[in-house]
Amino acid sequence: MFKNFVYNKIFKLISLLLILVIMLIFPISTRYELSDNNNKEIKKTKVFLLNNNDYISEVNISLDYNSYETKIKKIIELLVIDGIYADLIPNKYKAVFPSETKLLDIEIKNDTIILNFNDNFLGSSFNDLENNIKLLVHNCLIDNKYNKVYIEVESKLLTNYNNISFYQPFTRDMLINVINKTTDYKNIVKTKVFFYSKTNDIVPVTILSNQNKKKINVIIDELSNSNYNDLYSYMNYNVELIDYKIQDDVMSLFFDDKIYDNKNNRVILKPVYNLLETSIINNFPIKNIKIYVNNKEIKKSSTKNVE
Repeated sequence: MFKNFVYNKIFKLISLLLILVIMLIFPISTRYELSDNNNKEIKKTKVFLLNNNDYISEVNISLDYNSYETKIKKIIELLVIDGIYADLIPNKYKAVFPSETKLLDIEIKNDTIILNFNDNFLGSSFNDLENNIKLLVHNCLIDNKYNKVYIEVESKLLTNYNNISFYQPFTRDMLINVINKTTDYKNIVKTKVFFYSKTNDIVPVTILSNQNKKKINVIIDELSNSNYNDLYSYMNYNVELIDYKIQDDVMSLFFDDKIYDNKNNRVILKPVYNLLETSIINNFPIKNIKIYVNNKEIKKSSTKNVE
């Protein structure tokens, strides 16, 4: 009987040791579960950032948020130098707000966004502050259902800084990446033309002109004939727009064959099509474009990437 008792004890001890060995070889921690944070949807979000050439550009970054208010808060944090989201800023882009800038409060009412910052928000030269405000406003108004932004500093509306006046509310009418081609102050026309940066992000440029050109001609001339540092359109030089017409929210454009990447293969580059489409939609009340060469439609699906 005593022997049986001893054997049972030994058997139990060996069993426990075996279980411990198995647990060490195949630990329980190898069973992975997604935490609540990992269950959040990470979205590719369009934001405006300043690149190293001081152009405000459209950039897609991964940002998780569950409301528009949260989205704005995170974008503001992204724009603060050495902020908590500094690692999300792509190469060749930079944060702009002084490092101690804090958003004290945000209020969203109807189509209006009210932002209240601490006084570190003003820790820039006037030119930098003006550009920083433009960057902030365009980020807040990415969603078209919002149209106005008010900026407060320590709960007081920002009306002047270093004897320079600010007129609020701020709207999309704040011009970014301005290239002034005016010869005087009469009949100034604003045309928004889109280019690619070196990193293939989109850069919206505001062309100011007063040469009695139609906006569509300004767009084509800028994309085909301009030579700006670090801005690219991939369109051939001296492309000619023969005619255009608008019908049912669609603009049809009729080009000569210079718009082809190569006259032999007779295709249009995808970046050329994209920049044309984006530029035109941002200047005219249309939703789509159609491109024709020798009266033959060149569909977007038949375009090719830059090699």
